[in-house]
Amino acid sequence: MTTPRLLHTTGGPLLTALLLLTGYASAQPPPLTLTLLCEGLADPNGLVIGSGGVLYGTTNAGGGIGQAYSLTPPVSPGAPWTYTVLHNFAGPDGALPTGVLAIGRGGVLYGVTHLGGGGNCYPEGCGVVYALIPPASSGGTWSFRVPYRFMTDASSRPAGVVVGAGGVLYGSTTYGHGTLFSLTPPASPGGAWTYAQLYSFTGGSGGAGYGTVFALAPPASPGGSWTIAVLYRFTGGSSGVSPSGVVIGKDGVLYGVMAQGGNPSCSTTYLSGCGTVFAVAPPSSPGGPWVFRTLYSFTGGNDGSNPSGVVIGKNGGLVGTASLGGPSVYNGTVFSLTPPDSPGGSWTETTVTVSLAYPTAPILEMWCLGPMARYRARSAMTQAVRPGVAECSR
Repeated sequence: MTTPRLLHTTGGPLLTALLLLTGYASAQPPPLTLTLLCEGLADPNGLVIGSGGVLYGTTNAGGGIGQAYSLTPPVSPGAPWTYTVLHNFAGPDGALPTGVLAIGRGGVLYGVTHLGGGGNCYPEGCGVVYALIPPASSGGTWSFRVPYRFMTDASSRPAGVVVGAGGVLYGSTTYGHGTLFSLTPPASPGGAWTYAQLYSFTGGSGGAGYGTVFALAPPASPGGSWTIAVLYRFTGGSSGVSPSGVVIGKDGVLYGVMAQGGNPSCSTTYLSGCGTVFAVAPPSSPGGPWVFRTLYSFTGGNDGSNPSGVVIGKNGGLVGTASLGGPSVYNGTVFSLTPPDSPGGSWTETTVTVSLAYPTAPILEMWCLGPMARYRARSAMTQAVRPGVAECSR
């Protein structure tokens, strides 16, 4: 086993979620099968898989300025998935949650909001790291905590966190060229978490400027500098644009999504192409090149468009979200990608829809706005959405 490293992607100046990389070997991923699990989540972020196959995620639009939710699988195949709201963000506790949630000890969910929470980042706030603590008994209310608030522009606009050894959280910020940081939990309950900046990006070009996959190795001795290594430089075009964070699969293969690009016949929000799911396989020998492959290109139809991220599920399949598309066009989807029984097998698609307990019409009017303008617009909305349950039904 190699020394643990932090693994990450950049998409121009945008930095996304991190992972812990413990080792890798050469492998080539097979083609995948696409199945839609849920539609209508209104600007969802990526998902994480918890105990019992429950999916946890966040949306930018639910509740006005963001929402955390769970999707519980049905007891019998083909029955509806159950959508449950865990928390609605209000601004002081954060706004516009982003990135993929991380599951810590005891099932605690950790995440970040891009804005809100206070600080001197006028006027939207600098963002927070938050924790959602599961109830003592099934069906109870989740507890919400804010372990850390970002207070200055120089280290603000967090993009995601992961949980490392000892419960340490590792994450990234996106203001300026971006940083990587750690948050160490207190020695005793109720104490303050300790923030440390691990690396500050310089803004150097990721090859053609489409971003990179990189690893960040810890110092050999405490107090030393972390070391960065670029594993792959994205090329854009049909391979996709705007990469998100990656997850580590069997044999060290990295999986991720491109929010745009891919299929040139699909016209989406900003660029040609509705996004892709990709894999980057490690070299067959140390020092060799990592190998990029597009696994799926979204069409903008029932399969969705502008994917937000993927996680690895049962039998090596991938589960993810798309922020647009689906039967309702603008509401987004939850999808799964399943490897075929044998390489080169056919693709199979199943569409499932959802009816959620909040209006989506105001969201459609905000798609041409940037994140900060969207936050201000949502903050002005007076209709509150209370935590509740909905079903993803066919």
